[in-house]
Amino acid sequence: MQRNSRRNNLRISGIKESPGENTDNAVLGIAKALGVELSPNDIGRSHRVGKPKTFASVTKDDTPPRPRDILVQFASYQG
Repeated sequence: MQRNSRRNNLRISGIKESPGENTDNAVLGIAKALGVELSPNDIGRSHRVGKPKTFASVTKDDTPPRPRDILVQFASYQG
């Protein structure tokens, strides 16, 4: 049951975060770059996973923290 509830989801890693971003637009941009046809109606919802990181969370070697993953839930599933 849990597996079926997650089958419409995709987790995307490594996408730079920006203040006030729209993760739906980020997902659409990634799809376009990959040559995948995707419209805003295909996305049920999307959001970053986890707590927002602050500048205080910069690592000891002054590298910025890894961006949080984007979790996308698509409106439908075709298997």
